Amino acid sequence: MRKNQIVLVSILATVILVGAVFGVYYWFQYVRPEVEVSTKEEGIDLCAEFPKVEGEVTCQEAIQLALEKYPGIITSIRRTQAEYIDTQEIWLLKLILKEPVRANSVEYDIEVSVNRDNKEIFIYRFIERQK
Repeated sequence: MRKNQIVLVSILATVILVGAVFGVYYWFQYVRPEVEVSTKEEGIDLCAEFPKVEGEVTCQEAIQLALEKYPGIITSIRRTQAEYIDTQEIWLLKLILKEPVRANSVEYDIEVSVNRDNKEIFIYRFIERQK
């Protein structure tokens, strides 16, 4: 009887430990909030929170690429993984466009992704402009 209790407690402890390990892994991969810097004021370094990583597009390069293709104001930037594009490592930048995108009398700004490996830039999503 005592041996059965020890085996049962051992199995239960193993299941709890495995669940905890997977829970922590899941939190770090999918739930943990990304670092995001946001400002509309001039003179604030949006890239101060992001150290340079060897072999990757820097925060400053991502901003430059985004503004060259889509003139406007960067309101936030974060370093993350793309949800839609095979989990590529990207910079995600929100822009208030100089000339908003118009569709059916609604104006949109954009969020763009810059691939951290090869500098590819895409519109990630449209954001309805607040009036």
